[in-house]
Amino acid sequence: MKRLLSICATVIVVGSLMSGCSATKDAFQKANGVILYGNQQQISDTLNQDKKDIKEKDEYTIKVAEDGKQDMMILDKTTAKALVEKKLLKEVTKDNDTEAITSLPKVTKDTNALFAKQEVKEMNLAGQNSKIIYGGNKIIGDGRSYVDEFLIVDDSQFTAIKGTEKKMAVIKYDKNPDKKLSEFNVDEVQLVKVGK
Repeated sequence: MKRLLSICATVIVVGSLMSGCSATKDAFQKANGVILYGNQQQISDTLNQDKKDIKEKDEYTIKVAEDGKQDMMILDKTTAKALVEKKLLKEVTKDNDTEAITSLPKVTKDTNALFAKQEVKEMNLAGQNSKIIYGGNKIIGDGRSYVDEFLIVDDSQFTAIKGTEKKMAVIKYDKNPDKKLSEFNVDEVQLVKVGK
């Protein structure tokens, strides 16, 4: 019995380290939602097939682009604020723990905010160099999923930014949806704790 408990504890620790989060924190924290990433059809089909179990759902338009060798998600300021309100936009702290942020850096028509592991001061977007505020090592959820970095732009600039348009759906359930993960036919699914 002790050997079985030891194996289970090892699996939890290794799984947590691989996802970029603290084992002690996440082993006891129960997820109550998922974030789905994909095209409009994938998201619509999934929401329709799962509608009887969904407590709350929100859909957002995002863009995905490449920044050198990094995959980048582009979000408008309104979407980023919604993620902050749901306690889904988090800062990676020491030992790869995460902590929900309560506000965004100041984003304007001429200034964007970048969340990434390393600082970047300038970026070429839609053929124009844009001023970048480095907002630190922040992610969506408790582990880096789907992309490597996140760019927050003013709502008025979102359409002009080049990138592949995708959808992101945040779904909240009454109970932990971990057993549903294999049912979602989307580009990526991320287990999360939706706040509010």
